[in-house]
Parts: sequence; C-alpha cells; structure tokens
Amino acid sequence: MITKAVTVFALLLVCLLADSQLASARTYTVDYPIRLTYINRVTSWWPPERIAASLGVPGYSPSTLYNYVALTFWTCGQGPLDAVSIWADPLKYFGGESPFGKDKASIQKNLKAKYNEKGIKIMISAFGATEFPTTGGVDAVTCATNLATFVS
Repeated sequence: MITKAVTVFALLLVCLLADSQLASARTYTVDYPIRLTYINRVTSWWPPERIAASLGVPGYSPSTLYNYVALTFWTCGQGPLDAVSIWADPLKYFGGESPFGKDKASIQKNLKAKYNEKGIKIMISAFGATEFPTTGGVDAVTCATNLATFVS
C-alpha cells in the first residue's frame, strides 16, 4: 500500500513540476469520477494496432470505461521501463510505417489525440516496486526534475 501511495504522490509532484515549468498560468481540472487504468505490460507486440490496444488506446482497446491511463514505469536510475518505454521510443515498437505516424513525435501526437478525443488523460507512473529513490539516497530535486522533463 505504501508503494502505491508513493507512486500517486510522485505522479502529483510531476504534474505540478511539469505544469510550473511549462505554463504557470494554465489550470487543470480533475474529471470525476476518477476511473483509472494502470498499464503495466503489453499483451501483444505486433501489429501496431494490438500494441495500441495493450496501451488502452480508444478505438483499439475493448474497454474505454476509464478517463485516466497511467503507464508504468519511469525510474530515476534507468529512465523509462515497461509500458513507458513504448511511449519513450515508439519507433522501436510501432515501426516507421504504422497507422499512427512515421516518426516519434507524430506517433506520440497521434496516440495522445486518440486518448484526448475520448477525454482520457495520460499519466506516467514512477518507481513502482522497481526503485525506491527515498531509501536509495537519490536526490529528490534532480529525480523530480528529470521526471518532469520526460513528461514534458
């Protein structure tokens, strides 16, 4: 339970840091009720449409009951892992001729648009049971800044 609380706190911290760095005048609202899905692993690695389904992308995923998607995991020591690694390097997984685009920026933009069209917000989950930055002596400011930069 503590790990989940730390993860949620880290997500909120990253959102605040990213927001303050990007546009301090921007306001965000929370959509209630919160229906969150947590994507930890991909169930199919090909074709691109099946990868998108594993990531909960609307139009490809059988379930669209959620309004928040948390992809796992980003770590201070290793950066993106698990489902976040797909977001970080979509060309590696989707290829350059996928229906989502031909380069990293276009694939990310098109996937994000699919979520947003259905009112779904994407979040990055940090640490999980993979890393324990507070007990591992990781500099909190550096770690949070690196995570905010990644999210941005």
